[in-house]
Amino acid sequence: MKSDLTRQDWEEYLIRLYFGTKNDLIKSCINRAYRDFNRTLHGMDDHKNKQDLFDRAVKYLLSIFIDIKKESLNDHEEFDKWHKEKCLHLKNLYKENDFINFSIGQAQKWINMTFKYIFCVGEKRLPGYSGLYEFCHVPIDNIILDKIKKRGAPVPSKPWSRLGDYNEYISLQKWFREQYKLPLDGEFILWMEEPHDNVIMPVQNNIVLDKTRVKEAKDETIGPYQLNRIILCSADASPASQKKDKYKAEYFFPSAKWVGAVRNVASDLGCKFVILTTKHGLVNPSDDIDHYDLEIKGNENIINEKWQDTTSRLIRRGQYDILVFYAGGCPRDEYLRILSPILKNLEIDLLTFGKPNMGDAGKIKDIVESLGEEASIDTLKKKLKFPDRLLFFPHNNKA
Repeated sequence: MKSDLTRQDWEEYLIRLYFGTKNDLIKSCINRAYRDFNRTLHGMDDHKNKQDLFDRAVKYLLSIFIDIKKESLNDHEEFDKWHKEKCLHLKNLYKENDFINFSIGQAQKWINMTFKYIFCVGEKRLPGYSGLYEFCHVPIDNIILDKIKKRGAPVPSKPWSRLGDYNEYISLQKWFREQYKLPLDGEFILWMEEPHDNVIMPVQNNIVLDKTRVKEAKDETIGPYQLNRIILCSADASPASQKKDKYKAEYFFPSAKWVGAVRNVASDLGCKFVILTTKHGLVNPSDDIDHYDLEIKGNENIINEKWQDTTSRLIRRGQYDILVFYAGGCPRDEYLRILSPILKNLEIDLLTFGKPNMGDAGKIKDIVESLGEEASIDTLKKKLKFPDRLLFFPHNNKA
């Protein structure tokens, strides 16, 4: 029997599922846009008035998105002026309420993604915005920056979430206007080139690890990261260090003391703890695993597929910001060649250190606590007995 439901009915269902009822569609677009960048608001979880501040910001955004339909913005120059004023107001709103780290980059993401969601909902449901489409800005984030960098765009000097110079930001929008008649059409085409959300793209195993960049960037700042958004990951160990029978992963390597060291720090600091194994992939500490002997050399393709599959199941995009990998006695470079691109596709930074025979295992907690504040590469290295083993791989080309 043929269904009486139309494509429009199913579209209405998806809109309702994603944005809620018709009565609050603008607010739903604003709230949905907030979720696209709020993980970059480091320190917000500890703000004493975080809910009140969020409510004030949403109230302000509601007012400007309602009022803009009454304004006569007839060209890019007028829209740019409006946009700059609103971004600065939003930035100052947070600053006046004791959150000084709110950036132009975060303001643009909130405003631009709200517009994008309004256009997704459509003129029929949210009338009065279609005339602004040709003037609207492209939301700047890591996915777009990675794509336009290859096309010669003026990539900012800082990560998008820390961008504080509106002039640097607007230069990107002008580049889009030079490349595309309708910037948002261009952004749509670029974004749809490949899947992103929680899909890990195939990894090539001949990646060259860029160790020199880290060694030369001693003053490069890492963090701050919220501790509950940090993953602590231990390497596995050889068959001689494993239980003979199936056992829970966190106690499966009794001779590999570094596994317990990483587990204990994760427990103390409230971080997520995982173990990276060649046979079973990325596992939770409570997972049951069995005895195995699978060297990474010569088995890269098998291990690559396993790691991609298990990582996508254990770690969701936007849930965590950095993975700290204590390498222990594993062949670290071989592990990193596979692990680093997988994390990059999930927009997760990677920090690694450690050496066989528990080298610097006693510094794990100190290093992780330092990530809760801004720390330079040089500062972190000075904490270690084996500083050259510390490497940082930002998921974007900039940390």
